[in-house]
Amino acid sequence: VSGILVCEAGCILENLDSFLSDHG
Repeated sequence: VSGILVCEAGCILENLDSFLSDHG
């Protein structure tokens, strides 16, 4: 389960990074 959470968190962080850089 923890592995899935880590993958989800990674995807979310990537989306946040793209979102922030796009609106930076």
